[in-house]
Amino acid sequence: MLLFVFIEKPVTMDDLMTEIKNLDYKLTNGLKDIEYQIKLRKMYPDGKPLIENISITSNELKFDFPINTSADLFYFLDSLNDQDYRDVMLKRCKQLGGTTSAKMVRNIWKFLFSPDIQKLLNWSGQNDKIRIENSRLFSLVEGATLQTFPTATLNTISDITKIYFQNVKTRLKKKNFESTDDIENSCY
Repeated sequence: MLLFVFIEKPVTMDDLMTEIKNLDYKLTNGLKDIEYQIKLRKMYPDGKPLIENISITSNELKFDFPINTSADLFYFLDSLNDQDYRDVMLKRCKQLGGTTSAKMVRNIWKFLFSPDIQKLLNWSGQNDKIRIENSRLFSLVEGATLQTFPTATLNTISDITKIYFQNVKTRLKKKNFESTDDIENSCY
């Protein structure tokens, strides 16, 4: 393969080697991302998230997800202090996948907590809610997303999380509306 480099100013051999390494890194990561996207599209042409074969037992997870009770929520948050359990949860969250980093972040939050429990959390911890920012919980979501999508940024993951939790009330209203609608339709 021939590579042509046009030089406008004198460049040292170290500068050229650094530039070649940077290009190689960008090409390698770009190819990995393309291969991952092709794999997803072949396996799930309708865009469903990739869930690989899971070798994690339900005993290792400790909970039935999504978490539905505040008691389980507090026990889960306490369990994240254990490094071994965090590693198990990191592996499980990475398996949730998504076609983009934003979808993966939403998949993880949806997997972890029901909307009724999500309303107990917010980014800053205001209004007597559990703070997500700078927590082990957020580092779990961040770690799983960054390991799956290395080009994702902390700002993107943070922004998606903030928006996700700002919309909890909307999801709850929709959930309540759908369940009411089901009751009404079942009467006919």
